[in-house]
Amino acid sequence: MADTISIFGTNVPKPVAIGGGIVVIVGGVYYYRKNKTANANAAAVTAAGTDSIDPATGYPYGSAEDAAALQTQNDYAMAGGTSGGYGFTGYAGGSGSGAFGSGQPGSFNSNAEWSQYVQAYEINNLGGDAPSIAAAIGRYITGQPLISDNMVSIVQSAIAIAGYPPVSGPNGNPPSYITGQTSTTTPTPTPTPTPTPTPTPNAIPATVTGLHATSVGKTSIGIAWNASTNAKSYEVRVTYQSQVIATHMTTATSYNVGGLSANRTYGLHVVAINGSNWAPESSITQKSAA
Repeated sequence: MADTISIFGTNVPKPVAIGGGIVVIVGGVYYYRKNKTANANAAAVTAAGTDSIDPATGYPYGSAEDAAALQTQNDYAMAGGTSGGYGFTGYAGGSGSGAFGSGQPGSFNSNAEWSQYVQAYEINNLGGDAPSIAAAIGRYITGQPLISDNMVSIVQSAIAIAGYPPVSGPNGNPPSYITGQTSTTTPTPTPTPTPTPTPTPNAIPATVTGLHATSVGKTSIGIAWNASTNAKSYEVRVTYQSQVIATHMTTATSYNVGGLSANRTYGLHVVAINGSNWAPESSITQKSAA
């Protein structure tokens, strides 16, 4: 019969036989592509690690969001694909093209949608390496430094393809990105204080240097000097007209001489002492205030 086809000894009308063949072909193509995608995703997970972004969802591999998105995609795919879901659409007569990712540049509602779109584009259209792309986009979306030139190139390409992600990070990354470790300011070194000389037992101390007046009043004059090596104490002598009128002992390197008369010139002498050893004295003259 011209209007029938014999299939396994049974005459079947041609329209039914042809329609059934198309269904079988479409089902076979869908099953093959679904399993190929699943195998590719599994390989990407192994290569990229759990910290990378799943290009099929835009969320980190193994996260609750990733699992939920994958389940939603599977539900849509099993239902035959819809305009709002993910999966394989547009197949007719055993041929056609698959749609992967969602949204278009400028229409993303979340960084996850942006991430999914750019990863799918770079992998499917530019032949990029899925694990490398997932790692770079994952670090960019989460505001982490891009640690290689390849990561920078991947992110720059993604921005050129789809614009910047719709949601800015708390530190401005994204939309901007940082490379390597964040720059740091070199702290200003703290000046090392000049150590006080440690006296050596029974050593003769050095002569005092830097003796000078720090204040001048009518009845007092303040003086100071540099610490002397091996000195344990200092003697301060006050003279007037070459006569000693006062003697003071101190372990400090400054002293305020009091009990003076106004408008008189005094001799101020300091001697470094270490036990029974005395250094030569240092002296200055200073007139009290009028």
